[in-house]
Amino acid sequence: MNQLEKQASDVLQKHGKKLPKRWRGGKEVWHAWHSPYLAYFLTWRGFLERIIEIENNKPENEKPLRFRLINPVVGKFSKTKASAAWDKAYAVRRKAYAVRRKASAAWVKADAVRRKASAAWDKAYAVRRKAYAAWERAYAAWFKADAARDKADADTINKLHAKECPNCTWNKRAIVFSAGVKQ
Repeated sequence: MNQLEKQASDVLQKHGKKLPKRWRGGKEVWHAWHSPYLAYFLTWRGFLERIIEIENNKPENEKPLRFRLINPVVGKFSKTKASAAWDKAYAVRRKAYAVRRKASAAWVKADAVRRKASAAWDKAYAVRRKAYAAWERAYAAWFKADAARDKADADTINKLHAKECPNCTWNKRAIVFSAGVKQ
């Protein structure tokens, strides 16, 4: 267990919960933020960082409810055409991001020696611009697919949420914090 996992585990233990099983890549997590979505796609590290962020930055009266509700999705969202398109757009986005990172790294190196090699810097910058433009197009396509998937999967997601988050104070837009709600 690394330091970040230990810190998040200690926070959750303080609130009567255990750290969930570690996952690779991204995973849907219920109520990582109080709005505007029910579930958010997080990496394991992103999940751990969110736990620590809640502990360090949220009001004490909100913490019990936040920690009770933030959980990895156990079931599966339905696979609709929109969901399959989202998966495909996400894969393209990830590849474009990797190309963008490599192009950015090349640009940074070239920038360090720019005074001696202005032509090399210009070439790397052009590659970076093309890669960034490709990444922006992939990101826009993924964002559009994400919205379509959310719309197409709304019924399934809401049913799964009702099953996995009983007595939840989600009002279709945000978690509702009020004095009369049991936490």
